Amino acid sequence: MSTDIKKSLRELTKMQPGQGYVLSVYVNAAPDGKGRRNYNVFLKKKFSEIEKSLKPHSPEAESFPRDLKEINRYLEGDLKPESKGAAIFISQSRKIYKTFQTVLPLANRVIVSRVPFIYPLARMSDNYYPYGVIISDEKQARMLKIYLGNLEEEADIVTAAADISAKGYQTRKGRLGLSDERHQRHLKDLRAKHIKSTIREAQRFFNGDTAHLLVAAENGTLAEINRQLPAALKNKVITTAKFDIKSPNKKVLDESLRLFQDLENQESQRIAQEAVVLAKSKGGRAMLGTRAILTAIQDGRAETLVISEKYSGEGWQCADCLMLGALGKPKVCVYCGGKAINKNPDMKEEMVGLALRRGVKVEFVEGARELEANGGIGVLMKNR
Repeated sequence: MSTDIKKSLRELTKMQPGQGYVLSVYVNAAPDGKGRRNYNVFLKKKFSEIEKSLKPHSPEAESFPRDLKEINRYLEGDLKPESKGAAIFISQSRKIYKTFQTVLPLANRVIVSRVPFIYPLARMSDNYYPYGVIISDEKQARMLKIYLGNLEEEADIVTAAADISAKGYQTRKGRLGLSDERHQRHLKDLRAKHIKSTIREAQRFFNGDTAHLLVAAENGTLAEINRQLPAALKNKVITTAKFDIKSPNKKVLDESLRLFQDLENQESQRIAQEAVVLAKSKGGRAMLGTRAILTAIQDGRAETLVISEKYSGEGWQCADCLMLGALGKPKVCVYCGGKAINKNPDMKEEMVGLALRRGVKVEFVEGARELEANGGIGVLMKNR
């Protein structure tokens, strides 16, 4: 089972069109009010429709029952109780078999195509990415790794400062009071060591697989953490939060996820605005509109595609080479001469899939009014 969405996307986007189909299956595995998963009804109906559409005695028709058997085996035997979504990409004829599970629901969907259908994973990847949280006061610290909205790992650090601050400092000559200058000096040293230990543990705990870091700490502690953080971690810190050491995990998960998603959309809106401004200035550093963007992607000049949730462009797609075109709807493909033309593809999904297969970064954006007023799609060019 794979839970690394970015790794899965990289592997899937490397698969180029070949002979035979790829079956992309997404299921919503979240239980209903009675604790039951209900995706089987949807799958049974969809698989029946696909089976009837396959040409009798074709290699696809012969391998389809084996694909279904493997899909059912996986869902019945390998789907974890905590998983609320699963994706399966399979093709017996092309020897393709990849799976993915998530604690977040996925909409039920089955797509038959010559390449894996990756739009749902791409959309989820843009919303959920690995990040870390450090929560600390002067005596204790908590660290959390969060990915796809799920707490993956947690570590707690408690130092001697916690006991000493409550009991006072015992010396060979007796117990010192809480207000004693030597006690306060010793406590300050212990707290400094606590921060040092916290930073050392953070370097081990967040060992390169965390994209961003959120730090929540008391004012004095926050300043000391920021001072001691090594550059590799300091460069990942994007904001501070108001959790405290006693905040329950659910609160930390919910609020940090909301914060990171807001920040992600702000960054996407910035990119959308940049695309609009550059497209309207001289130099060809950005483009707007389906036709121009398709040309830029297919010519290898595009660097970042930014696409609004409201985008609904019109175009066509060749079923043989999977190339896209805007409007026009030719009788034959202008790229390969193929006659199997899909005149009503979902352009948003196909544009995203094409961009990812061509190595173009994709940014999804909501509420970008200027981009939406200019077609809802833009692209930043390489070497702009």
